[in-house]
Formats: sequence, structure tokens, C-alpha cells
Amino acid sequence: EIRFRAAAAGGLTSLAIYLIEAGIVDFVVHVKACDLYSAQSTQGTKLSFSRAEVFEGRGSRYGPVAPLKSLNAALDRGQPFALVAKPCDINAFQNYALIDERAAELCKCLLTISCGTFADNDCVDRFLAHHDIAHD
Repeated sequence: EIRFRAAAAGGLTSLAIYLIEAGIVDFVVHVKACDLYSAQSTQGTKLSFSRAEVFEGRGSRYGPVAPLKSLNAALDRGQPFALVAKPCDINAFQNYALIDERAAELCKCLLTISCGTFADNDCVDRFLAHHDIAHD
């Protein structure tokens, strides 16, 4: 199910679930989409402690999200965790770890995927056709 319902064949979702189930981390810091952009209570950063919670946050986020919004809450737990975020957020986390030693100590794994790529013409044509959008 993960392979077919998560982004990029579920690679990051599967790794995050493995880290929890293998006992390497106690939870994962990641983001979760919401139905509406204005639904602030369900949007953005999330701490997941189980397979089901990680799976609930599956999928790529190409809009503005703040995966580090709950970083202090994660660090205050004093438990090992993994971070799933965009490359720029991973970089921000690593910079933060230079001033807060808890970050380097507690974060056991940083997970990210390639960012900033673009779709080729065939991909764009298929997307437009799938959504019944006229190609100009």
C-alpha cells in the first residue's frame, strides 16, 4: 500500500516507518497536508509515533510548509527521532544543531529527497491530459 499511495514509491515513508518499528527512533518529525490551506490546526509539522501516523503524513509537499515548527517540542521530549524534510530544511536543521547540541544528539536520521527538478514535456502533456486541461 505504501508503494502505491505515497510519493516517490514510498521511499521516505517506508524508511521513516522502519526507523520507528526497528526501535532506532521513537518518533518522526515530518509534515502533513491538510484539506484546506486555511486549516491551520491540521497543516504543517507533525510528530508521528507509529506506522499509521507516518502513513497519514505521506506524500510530497510542494507548497510552503515548516517542518521545523515543532523542533523545540521534539527536542524537549529528549527522545531519539528522525527528521523528514526538504533539503533546505535539513540544512537549516544542521545549522541549528551547531548551537543546540540536543539536535545533533537526538536526531538519529535526516531523510530528504531531491528538490528543484522539473518535468519533461511528455510528463507535462500526460498531466494536462489527465486533468482535461487544454494544451496551448
